Amino acid sequence: MIGKNDLLFRVSHRFIRTVDSGYDTYYGLNGPAVILVGFGYGILDNLGVTIGHSNFNHEWELGANWLALQQGQISLLPISVAIHASGSLITTPEPCHSVWRSENFKFNVQASLAHQVSDAIALMLAPSFSTNTNYLDPLTENTFALGTGGRFMFMDNISIVGEWLPILSGYKNKHNGWGLGLEYKTGGHVFHVFVANSYGLTSDQYITGGELNFKDNDYRFGFNIYRTFWF
Repeated sequence: MIGKNDLLFRVSHRFIRTVDSGYDTYYGLNGPAVILVGFGYGILDNLGVTIGHSNFNHEWELGANWLALQQGQISLLPISVAIHASGSLITTPEPCHSVWRSENFKFNVQASLAHQVSDAIALMLAPSFSTNTNYLDPLTENTFALGTGGRFMFMDNISIVGEWLPILSGYKNKHNGWGLGLEYKTGGHVFHVFVANSYGLTSDQYITGGELNFKDNDYRFGFNIYRTFWF
């Protein structure tokens, strides 16, 4: 969550080419990428808003995050619960079609259920739903997925982070989404460097999974940079 009156700046970067593309592409680093630039503002300590733009489909996402329950507030319920709701709009120009047509809109809702096991270990479940995820199909399809994730801090401010996103129903990319990497925190910055099988960055993009198969040892590099400004 973003603290009250704080501003969050985010840059997320997913290389499209895969690691197994070899030395000619510097193992995927020398090539096109999907990029999202976003901002967030904390209205209250438990309520914030975000906006971001991805160059994939020129998609904008406007969202709100509400921390409904903090771990420790209820002794019999040792979890934190946050609700994330957003709407996305694809703004890629199309001949004879308005950007504002209903086919370009997507709506997303996710619930983050997090448990801090210890100072070093945290786990999360994230039931997620998104509409119109099969954007190119004239028959609208939705997606319901169950995100799972964890963090293990093995050094001061350095953690191993991982996620797996099984699709339970609706439209699915070729494979369930997954990612594994490192997180480093310093001052107001958080850095992620990881490998993943998806290049989706808005909610409706990553909820559908990825096109790379884990069994084929096929993945791509990515990174995130978060910077918080306190006022």
